[in-house]
Amino acid sequence: MKKSYITICPLKENRASGFINIIKSIQYGKPCISTNFNFIKTYYSNKMQKELLYTLKDKDELKEKIMKLYSSSKEQYEQIANECQHYLKNNINPQKNIENLMKKLKINKI
Repeated sequence: MKKSYITICPLKENRASGFINIIKSIQYGKPCISTNFNFIKTYYSNKMQKELLYTLKDKDELKEKIMKLYSSSKEQYEQIANECQHYLKNNINPQKNIENLMKKLKINKI
C-alpha cells in the first residue's frame, strides 16, 4: 500500500469491514476509492465523498472515479491526499470519538 498510487477498497456489504485499509491508505497519503456506505462516509469529507466514493455495483462510476484520480495532475492528486489526511486527523481521533459519544449520551462537559 505504501508504494501504491491509488488504493481501491470495493466493499460489498454495508458492514464495518475493510475500513482499516481505508484508514491506512489515507495515513500513507494515498487516496482510497471505496463503496459509498454510510459507515465509510464517516472517514471522508463531503467533498471527498463525491470524489472517491462510488455506488455499490456501479462499475461505470468506479471506473470513472479511478480514471479521474489517475489522470489528475500532481497538484490535484496531492491536494486530494492532503485533504483526506487532514479530515481523518481532525475528525477521526480519540478526542473526537469521546466528544461524539458525550453528545449522543447528552453528557455535558465537566
